[in-house]
Amino acid sequence: MSATWPGWSGPQNLVSHHLRQLKVADMVVSRRNGRLVMYRLTERGRALTAAVLGTSVRTEADRV
Repeated sequence: MSATWPGWSGPQNLVSHHLRQLKVADMVVSRRNGRLVMYRLTERGRALTAAVLGTSVRTEADRV
């Protein structure tokens, strides 16, 4: 089975492995929604992503 993200054709188990590693590193958190598992970046994940991309970290309060 392949992931259905645009530009991605890797096997699902590889995606799951990488998401698991991101959870262990406290970069993402997950929640189950029926059969789906939804992931989102933690503060740490947002900060690292911003540092890599050279952008500022936007919080929920910044979007209001």
